Amino acid sequence: MKQLKFIVVLIMLGLFQACVSSSVVATEEQKAKLELMMNDKSFNIESQVAYPMSSSGMNAVSNLNLLPIGSSASRIDISKTANHIKLMNDSININLPYYGERQMGSGYSEKQGIDIQGKPENVLITYNENKKMYRIKFDAQNKTESFNFDISIYSNLKASVRINSSDRTSIRFDGDVKMLED
Repeated sequence: MKQLKFIVVLIMLGLFQACVSSSVVATEEQKAKLELMMNDKSFNIESQVAYPMSSSGMNAVSNLNLLPIGSSASRIDISKTANHIKLMNDSININLPYYGERQMGSGYSEKQGIDIQGKPENVLITYNENKKMYRIKFDAQNKTESFNFDISIYSNLKASVRINSSDRTSIRFDGDVKMLED
């Protein structure tokens, strides 16, 4: 009976430790940079990892070893691939690789990734005090499709970007937030 109680206590401590260690830790310098970027509405997100929606098509690509080394059908290393999401006050410049499946046939453009320049629509920026994070939502379009962006930016300058498209399966990117270079 004592062994069972001991095991239960160990499991509870392990669960508690897992919950505590998942909090975002940021330096004062990072917090100040983030505040400046959000006030100016000017920043650059460079992604290191793409998380496409899992599908039989992505599994087939993975099984053929067509993905970068260390990648799987649901997690792709894009750290060596040029990419960015730049917000410059009231305009955006987005260039991201895309991994996934096309849902509708609107035709492919010369660029296969997500490539958007212009002004975002329906921009909503909120701050969650409990999670110490900004959330930015907006809609954007290119010549062939429309996109919904949902960006979470944390005080440690990490970002998570979720993208839904009118023509493709959804995808998520994780990366770092940086100040725009002049």
